[in-house]
Amino acid sequence: MLILVLVGKYEIVPVCPEQLGGLPTPRVPSERRGERVVTAGGRDVTEAYRRGAEAALALCQQNGCEAAVLK
Repeated sequence: MLILVLVGKYEIVPVCPEQLGGLPTPRVPSERRGERVVTAGGRDVTEAYRRGAEAALALCQQNGCEAAVLK
């Protein structure tokens, strides 16, 4: 598995943007609708995703990240 190889060679900074944005785990599935992110139940969670993305970027910058492995 690639992630096991990377863990052995690099410092890994695990990040969950959804949690950083204040969303629960587990969470209701969401999808993009235009420029918004909406749950399967119709709740607009755009701001939570935006906050999480900004927090994840800040962590990457603070830690000098040079690459990202996304799931």
